[in-house]
Amino acid sequence: MSADWPFVGRTAALSRVVEALTAEPGGGAVVAGAAGVGKSRLVREALALAGPARFLVRRAMADPGTASVPFGALSGLLPADLPALTGGNPLRAAAEALLDPVDPRPLLVEADDAHLLDGHSAALLGQLVRTGRARLLGTVRTGEPVAESLAALWRDGPVARVELGPLTREEMERVLAAALDAPVDSATRARLWRTTLGNPLFLRETVAAGRESGALRRHGGGWGWDGPWALAPRLLELIGARLDRLEGAERHALELLACAGTVGLALLERAVPPEAVERLEVQGLVWVDRGERGEEDRRVEVRLGHPLHAEAIRATMPVTRGRARRRELAELVEGLGARRRDDALRVALWRLDSGGAVDPGLMLRAARHAWTGFDLRLTQRLARAAVQAGGGDEAVRLLADAHVAAAQEREAESALDLLSAEPASQQEWAAGVAARASNLFYGLDRPAEALDLLDAVVPAATAPDARELLRMLHGTVLVLTGQTRRGLEVLDGLLAGEPGAEHAAHAHLAGAFAHACRGRPAAALAAAGRGRELVASGRAASPWLDGTLRMAEYYTHVLAGDLPEAAAVAEGVRQGVEAAGPGGSELLAVASCFMSGQLARLRGRAAEAVRTLGEGRALGAAQPGLGFLVNAELAHAAALAGDHALAGRALADARAARRRGLDLFTLWGELAGTWVLAMGGDTAAGVDHALDCAARAQAEGAVGYELIALHDVVRLGRPRLVADRLAAAAAGVGGAPARLYAEHARAAADRDGAGLDRVAAAFEKLGADLPAAEAAARASAAHRLAGRQGAARASAARAALAAGRCPGVDTPALAALRAPELTRRELEIARLAAAGLRTTEIAERLGLAARTVDNHLHRAYAKLGAKGRQDLSALLGGPGGAAGPSEADASGR
Repeated sequence: MSADWPFVGRTAALSRVVEALTAEPGGGAVVAGAAGVGKSRLVREALALAGPARFLVRRAMADPGTASVPFGALSGLLPADLPALTGGNPLRAAAEALLDPVDPRPLLVEADDAHLLDGHSAALLGQLVRTGRARLLGTVRTGEPVAESLAALWRDGPVARVELGPLTREEMERVLAAALDAPVDSATRARLWRTTLGNPLFLRETVAAGRESGALRRHGGGWGWDGPWALAPRLLELIGARLDRLEGAERHALELLACAGTVGLALLERAVPPEAVERLEVQGLVWVDRGERGEEDRRVEVRLGHPLHAEAIRATMPVTRGRARRRELAELVEGLGARRRDDALRVALWRLDSGGAVDPGLMLRAARHAWTGFDLRLTQRLARAAVQAGGGDEAVRLLADAHVAAAQEREAESALDLLSAEPASQQEWAAGVAARASNLFYGLDRPAEALDLLDAVVPAATAPDARELLRMLHGTVLVLTGQTRRGLEVLDGLLAGEPGAEHAAHAHLAGAFAHACRGRPAAALAAAGRGRELVASGRAASPWLDGTLRMAEYYTHVLAGDLPEAAAVAEGVRQGVEAAGPGGSELLAVASCFMSGQLARLRGRAAEAVRTLGEGRALGAAQPGLGFLVNAELAHAAALAGDHALAGRALADARAARRRGLDLFTLWGELAGTWVLAMGGDTAAGVDHALDCAARAQAEGAVGYELIALHDVVRLGRPRLVADRLAAAAAGVGGAPARLYAEHARAAADRDGAGLDRVAAAFEKLGADLPAAEAAARASAAHRLAGRQGAARASAARAALAAGRCPGVDTPALAALRAPELTRRELEIARLAAAGLRTTEIAERLGLAARTVDNHLHRAYAKLGAKGRQDLSALLGGPGGAAGPSEADASGR
């Protein structure tokens, strides 16, 4: 990490400061902003751009120690025998001392932290700037008082005031990547953003502390945070220096906010005088705003001005005072009736942290709230407190569920041992049985025992709710173990009886996975949609549901070959994970990495896929089910990227992590084996593996997997083996992507160049550049065999351009590609022509003669086999054409 971090963004602010410095006549500029936003760095960069040699630069040294000393900030620039302040004209003498009668350059006074200037220095600078004898280049901290002689300079005088805020998120991420010389994983980027809010100083110190402690470390090709999140000592000092001067009611308010996070203004003003809150707001130490909560629940909220302020206050607050503040908060909220949805959770945590006695009912309500937000650690803590306080079987089951969700199956089993020997009702009995079956299935990976247990107890369940719960779980276990036909029979019968919302939503989830696997995308999406409607209605509150229903939608789209729709779902999951923060679902965080990585691989971006899946692999250590899929997908991507050692290790890890309870997904992972073999040099073995996967999928009724496996055989050059089978399977499924697989097989088997061209164009529209490149490469070979050399060149050009969007990937279909090589200039002109520009417009844009443009264009036509601009649009992208390549793709393959 470089000593001085890279300077990123700030373009508009930098331009304004440079312009103000170099204007004639001009008074200079002052940069205003919060502590740590990079004011001093911006000033340095601006002076470097403006040219320091053009000024006579004097630097004022403003700090709290000299703020009360006359001319203290300028003491290093003024003579010791300056006329006494009680006589003579000290301002005039000081001005003459600063100005150089010999040097003709304009005087530039650089004053960092100008709000700390003593009164005499401020008056002198104000006078020099107003009279045009000097320019000011300074910084001031927002919210701090500034001498009137200076403030008047930018309020109505010659100095430009430039407001500087924190980095944007994009700028922060660019700074991180440049400073660390490698990418930073998405979870770490999101956490750094939430913690620092783009403050460059806070960011730098947090990263430095993470590296020093070893919590921020390299893994694979990038950086990730793997360890405790602690406030950097230097940041603690910097923030503490500002907060320590606060006393009384102001400090009291900050301590309450540090313990609470956000508090209603009316509630805070019950604890401290309103004028104390007002003073804190003026200083920027708190934010007071109105949330978008609906008419019935609108209130003014107060929070600390920066998340790190809360950490600093908590780190320095005595334990006993922290307990007292939390107890005070709990009493304040309870005094107002604790009416808000999250009040039970907040009050429960304050009661726990204050060390007093706890109410088991409150702890259980709070634990349910944490569970619906999928905060597993918090759910465990609150549910355990409820159990210990006498919360009964419901608290025990919730504690066990949270352990199962966190892959802590032994802890879950220990919790279940606390269940009552004699349940109070059949519903309580069924809930206890379901909890044990869930741990056998999800936690201990003993699906056969879970099914035996459910088979034995389902007939004994006579109460409707008990029967629905056990049948829902029974059907779900059948589906996830790959017994989709039997599972659907159980689930369909359950849904026909209109079960309760929670059971129905879970049944729709399992049904969505089953229908997708069996090649029924419409039914799968309908089931997932119904499940999400129940979640949105608030009648189904399990934390698994919304995220896993979206995973089912993604699974359906990918198995059906609809990449644009799959990408839309994946983006929604990614945004949800990011919004949830560190307390969110680890399951969905891993799922998001899997989706993004798999989509990158399906589009042919193998290196990007390897990076993203590597991040998911690190996150997924505690998620064994998804760990299998992430490792298998990593093996597939690594094979395409040519990293055969990583591909082999990842495939072995995937097979070792396979869960018997999740056999529904086993074939999805095994499809990677085809490409590990083929890209490792044994194409024949890859074909055999794909055929074996297709046969297994057919036997299990898993048409979605069967289509992909058979299409892999086509891509590996053996279309005649599977063309008829693909046509039959696609006819049973329906849908454009399935038909596309069948068309690809038939055109490749018949060496139909025109048909393969159509297939390539269709894959391009789906964003599947790798199969598009492969189909176009086969089309080129077919045209060449038929003696159609122009068509062969055109298809080769399409293949080369699509393959150029799949850097580093060289599948068997692309190995023999004879690609035309356009020069960079030929490609540049051809792309502009494809976009519809006339020769004269291209010539004017590039500064070339029209004849030169035409010459390049005709050479591009010859190399690409194009007859004119319309052909270029189809090849390179333009009105109605496919997406074109970047300039880096200029040489084709």
